Order: sequence, then structure tokens, then C-alpha cells
Amino acid sequence: MSATEGDRRRSSDAEREAGVEMSYSVPPAGEEIHLPAGSVLPLLTAIGVTLTLIGTTIWAGWSILGLIILVAAVGRWIRDVRHDVDALPDDHHH
Repeated sequence: MSATEGDRRRSSDAEREAGVEMSYSVPPAGEEIHLPAGSVLPLLTAIGVTLTLIGTTIWAGWSILGLIILVAAVGRWIRDVRHDVDALPDDHHH
């Protein structure tokens, strides 16, 4: 038995002795947890913003390149999120 299991067991024993009932919110057994897939889009967005800001002081070409990368990455990111949301089941609640 680990230390956390012992602590949990002791606290639940103390709650029972004190007559305290605790209710925990647990999702239904059949409900899936949705996690988005890994993506390089946040990195590309950060690179686009960085190049855009650097280009304002060094060379305008960096700004143009940064804006192109930024617009393309954000557009793709929005499209991917819309696709993920559309793929959720109809009875899904936020």
C-alpha cells in the first residue's frame, strides 16, 4: 500500500466516523474523453508571429514571410478544430 492510498483510506475512515458523506463527480462508465491529436500548428503559429515581429525591426521580408506562415497556420488550425468538433457525437455536452 502506498502512502497516498493510506492517506485516502484514513481520510475516508475519518469521514465515515464523523458521519460525513462525500459525493464525487465521476463521468458515466461509457463516456469517452476526447483529446485532440498532436499538432505542429501551435509551433508554426509561434514561428509566424516571431518572424512578423522580427521583420518590423530587421527586414520587411521577414514580416511578409511571417504573416504568410501565421495566416496559413491559423487557417489550418481553425479548419482542424471545426473538423474535430463536427466529429463529436450529437449528444456531446461541453
